[in-house]
Order: sequence, then C-alpha cells, then structure tokens
Amino acid sequence: MNEYGQPLALRNGANIFALPSLAEKAIKKEFGKNDPDFDIEKHFVEEVAIVNLSKFHSYFEEVE
Repeated sequence: MNEYGQPLALRNGANIFALPSLAEKAIKKEFGKNDPDFDIEKHFVEEVAIVNLSKFHSYFEEVE
C-alpha cells in the first residue's frame, strides 16, 4: 500500500502477494526500475492476497 492507502500492482496485472516479504521484493524490483529513488520503507504491506496466481508466478519468472 502506498501512503494514500492504494494497493501497488505490477505491470503484468498481479497485485500484492501471499507473503509480505515476497510482496516487498517484487515491489522493490518493479517500482525501482522507473524510480531509482523509490524506497520500500516509505510504504507498507498491510494486507496480502494473490489476485491472479498465474500472473504472480510469471512475474517472478520474468525478473529472474
């Protein structure tokens, strides 16, 4: 969630994940690409859910 309470999403449409640590890892990678000053510590993972499991897995296949 950003400071305005909006969920952060990845470009492939996957939103928030099963484990907060995975969510933070993916968010750092995704948002750090376009914003080198992006700091995950200024955000928080409040709720965690898998919206689309196949998109979640494909995102990690893309970034590895």
